[in-house]
Amino acid sequence: MSEIQSDPTSETTSTEVSDEKKFESYIIGNKDSSGRIIYDIYTRGDEFIIYSINETGLIKDISIGIDTLVEENDIPIKNFNSIKKEFDKLKSVSHMVSDSSVTARVAHALSVGILGETEKSEELLVQIHADILKEYQEKVYGKISYIFGSYVVAFVLIGIILLNIQFSFLEESSPWYEALLVSTFATLGGIISISINTNSLNVDKGLGKKMYFFYGVERNFYSIIGGIFVYILIKSNLLFGFINSQENHIYALLVFGFLAGFSESLIPNALKTLEKNANEN
Repeated sequence: MSEIQSDPTSETTSTEVSDEKKFESYIIGNKDSSGRIIYDIYTRGDEFIIYSINETGLIKDISIGIDTLVEENDIPIKNFNSIKKEFDKLKSVSHMVSDSSVTARVAHALSVGILGETEKSEELLVQIHADILKEYQEKVYGKISYIFGSYVVAFVLIGIILLNIQFSFLEESSPWYEALLVSTFATLGGIISISINTNSLNVDKGLGKKMYFFYGVERNFYSIIGGIFVYILIKSNLLFGFINSQENHIYALLVFGFLAGFSESLIPNALKTLEKNANEN
């Protein structure tokens, strides 16, 4: 009997002689011949097994073992080697996908190839590769649309400020103008927050760029609400009332407006402080 082990951390394979059937002990929780823990088993046949050596279940964590019943039978190994090129391409883009169901598709395609249908296996692997790139592109476009939506809100408010400078429809000392400035800085804080947290944004497959654009608009609209809320708290002396007595209080208002848009915890903390003060009184 001969065996081939595909190590996901290496581009090479090795062959060794075995005197007994190796894969009977390959169950979830046990270790393989290299001492790695088996976290999942995707498929197994009489002469091969495909499993995962990491709990994340990504494509790069797939390992393949081939142990032929007849030592001279190298057909399964040759079958695997003929599709290995496409498999390696998939491992190179495994960071683009976190869905374990894709790994199961890859394992199925590999088993089809090892069993002899190499052309069909290659077609399946190529299709999976194309699907991964398409989905990743969709995620990138979704994130860009999300960020752009937040920028649009800020640009609209900045445009209103520029128009006011030109036509002076709001007095610079009026509360409305101050609220407009605070809201604008809140949207800028929201943009920074969105940009920092873009990588953690979950993009649903098939949702579309337009929907994420509106999500970006919605996210920065909440920043405006937060900025106005902080402005009212300060002007009513409920929190940070000392700012109103400062000579250049507008700069402090802008800082708190920016923080209101940037920090998602500022408003909840402010509400908790108000509740605490109310209970103490």
